[in-house]
This record gives sequence, structure tokens and C-alpha cells, in this order.
Amino acid sequence: SGNTNKTSNKFIAFNTLTTSTADSFLGISGLSRSNITSLKFVVDKNAKFESGTNVASLGDSSIWAVVSGTEVTIYSADEIHANKNSSYLFANIDAQIQGIDYINTNNVTNMSHMFEGYGKTKVSSLSLGTNLDTSHVTDMSYMFSGCGTENLSSLSLENFTTVNVTNMSHMFENLGTKKLTTFNMGSDFDTAKVTDM
Repeated sequence: SGNTNKTSNKFIAFNTLTTSTADSFLGISGLSRSNITSLKFVVDKNAKFESGTNVASLGDSSIWAVVSGTEVTIYSADEIHANKNSSYLFANIDAQIQGIDYINTNNVTNMSHMFEGYGKTKVSSLSLGTNLDTSHVTDMSYMFSGCGTENLSSLSLENFTTVNVTNMSHMFENLGTKKLTTFNMGSDFDTAKVTDM
């Protein structure tokens, strides 16, 4: 993608999302996670922004969030990199995520609470696709806790690798409690290094 710098073992990406907290989605003020009805990630080299919120971790305006009522679109001209600390990224958002494959997670080490409470009533299936790289993640605690409690019937983690994960505490607690019938963990779900379950 041309917008990256490598220094020793550290990977600094130009197009990196800022961090989220349990209360704030990408630091966007006045936006309640529970009120988001649409979340879309778009990579468009011709995107122009007349208004929006800069959600790039470096404050470099490489990623913008445009909020229209309860609909949120995250735009970038190039591949979007998830923050090394992606805890709470999609927590308590009750809307299908569109364009999740535009997010590069190859530098993420913390995915704790990432999908906690996600899709409680409106999401019936969650497939994290082929681009979700979890090979460097060490913390997956509460990652899917309370995800899809009402309507989630299918969760696919086909290309999920947990080779470096040490913390899986409460990872699947109350996942899809009412309708989950299909759960595919794939062949790389490894718990050899896990010390906390």
C-alpha cells in the first residue's frame, strides 16, 4: 500500500485507526455505540470529506468517520489498519459490519472485549472473513462475551489463529445464548500458550 514505515520489530502504519474505549467508538463524541444502526468501512482513493471526524491514531487525517444520524461510515484512501490495541472496537454495536475485510489486523496484539455485546439483537451471523489476522494477538479475554445473545445463529472463525494467545478468560461467555447452532473455529485454534481461561 505504500503508506507504511518499518522500524526494527515495530510496524507503524499511516492508515491506523485510533483506539476505542468501552464508552467511546473511535473517540467520536456524541455517538452512543448502542444507537449505531449501520457501520461501514470504505476504501476509496477519490473520497472527499466536507465534514466528519478524524479517527486516525496519528491524527494524520488518513481515516475519517462520517456520521449521518445513526449511520457511521469509516473512509480511507488506502487499506485501514486496526490499532495494536483494538480492545472494545466493535463492543455493544448492534449492526452488521460492512467492509470488515478492509481492516488489516496484522499488527494487533489486544483484541479483548473486541466484539463484547456486539449484535445483541440485530445480527444473525458473524463471519470474520479471511483477512482477520490474529497471529500476533496475546489477549482475547471477553472477545465475544455477550455477542449475539438474542439472534446470532452462526459464528465463523475459519482462519482464526490463537498460537500466541495467553489470555482467553470469558472469551465466549454468553455467546449466542438463544439461537447459536453453527460455530466454526477452524483448525488453528491453539490453546498451548493460554494461561488464563
